[in-house]
Amino acid sequence: MKKNNQFECFSLRYKLLLIVILIIHFLIVYSVLFQKNSVIWSFHNDTIHRQGRGSDFFAVYHAGVNRNIGLSPYIRGNEKKTPYYYDFRYLPVMAYFGQIMANFSPITAYRLWIFLVELLLFMLVFFIMQNIENVKIRMMTGIILLLSSPYFLEIHMGQFTFVSVGLCILSFISFGGPVVFILSALIKPITVIVIPFIMKYKEYRLTAISAVIVLILVSMPSFLFNSEDWGRFFDVNFNLQGGLDCGNYGFIKLLHLISIDLELEFIDQYWQFFVSYFRLILIGLAFIIVILAKNVNVKLGVSLLLLTHFVTYQHVWEHHMSAVIIIGAFILTIRGLNKWSCYIILFSMVLLSLPTPFYFFDVAKNPLIWNPSINWESYKLYLNLLPKVIPTLTIFVLCVYEIIKTSFSGIKKGIN
Repeated sequence: MKKNNQFECFSLRYKLLLIVILIIHFLIVYSVLFQKNSVIWSFHNDTIHRQGRGSDFFAVYHAGVNRNIGLSPYIRGNEKKTPYYYDFRYLPVMAYFGQIMANFSPITAYRLWIFLVELLLFMLVFFIMQNIENVKIRMMTGIILLLSSPYFLEIHMGQFTFVSVGLCILSFISFGGPVVFILSALIKPITVIVIPFIMKYKEYRLTAISAVIVLILVSMPSFLFNSEDWGRFFDVNFNLQGGLDCGNYGFIKLLHLISIDLELEFIDQYWQFFVSYFRLILIGLAFIIVILAKNVNVKLGVSLLLLTHFVTYQHVWEHHMSAVIIIGAFILTIRGLNKWSCYIILFSMVLLSLPTPFYFFDVAKNPLIWNPSINWESYKLYLNLLPKVIPTLTIFVLCVYEIIKTSFSGIKKGIN
């Protein structure tokens, strides 16, 4: 089937369903952007118990405001233009983006950013669906991407994770190649984790080398001339502490819950040591697998390394699942992938896209409370967490299995 005819195979029923899904998507986005308490407000810890709509975007916006008045983007200035914001934790280049956005009012700039995020989403939906052979899997993938609960949370917060990972994936399935990949790393440098792996492939070496050079050129001077900025950047991104409340949906959070229930006080005492070495070891093993294994599909290797970040990072929030979902969709574009692997990934994506039981457990929904789970029974903590952790781990393990299986099968290496 030719790619440019792939939408023609949809029956009228599927086309009508897709139109309905699009209408629902736009209605939810409208609610998130314009209603005081949007339709998603009751379903998430980060909508009820954190700062308001766009607070992550306003971190970048405020960094730009600071730049305009000669202050470091990493400090909390005294000006009153930005309504509220989290600490700036990105590369210095993002503060220049903030300067551009600071030409608009905060709410206008936030809505402009979400417009760009929406454009990226629809580009991803188009190119991902274009590359999935099975019609039903293609349709289900499109529906999941358009109705993903973590995605709506992502735009409520004005976050950048979906965009960073989405641009990385777009660079492998559409146009733009090196430019799009570099942009993904500049926005949020989690995608640099794939650079050592794609150096294996001649067709991606330019992308990898260009990304390293650009990252050094745009970041090193700022950090060299502002050593305090480097210290702040390093501290907020690598000296991780806390954040293990009910808004956290990472595997590390699960390990923390288990260690508490088993009363393993020595683990709690040396928590940062265990978490740091677990992260280093698992990332190291992932690199060994993708670099040493033969016949590794590029998409599969990239997916595994990106997932390794989300499996090993301590601060994995619910909005991060929007990135995990598109990684799953990216894997589904691999030609010749085992049918059952496709179904497992698709089912995992469904679980990731649905709201958690948080809505039922947080009865009071009091915005003045920082951590509503402080008095929850243990089973509630697990039931709230596992619907995100299990499917994330499932896709991660499936990637490892497919890479090892392919490596020993002698199948010719392919980009698709």
